[in-house]
Amino acid sequence: MEKVIKVECTEGFTLTNNVEEVLAEVDEGKYTAILYEETEEYFSKDAKGREIFVGEIDNDGKLVLQYGFKLV
Repeated sequence: MEKVIKVECTEGFTLTNNVEEVLAEVDEGKYTAILYEETEEYFSKDAKGREIFVGEIDNDGKLVLQYGFKLV
């Protein structure tokens, strides 16, 4: 699987924890995601440098993207 992928966020969103602390703000647009090989997960960063989960490689070796992201 590719170590770096390009994705596009089709619907912006804000990720918060259970006390309303903002963990990430994802705007619509293109992002570069890097594979974390140990867990086979792809992460990118928002405009403030906070990590965002983009997708993962499933048991069949296929890329499964998080809702709101598409491969470009």
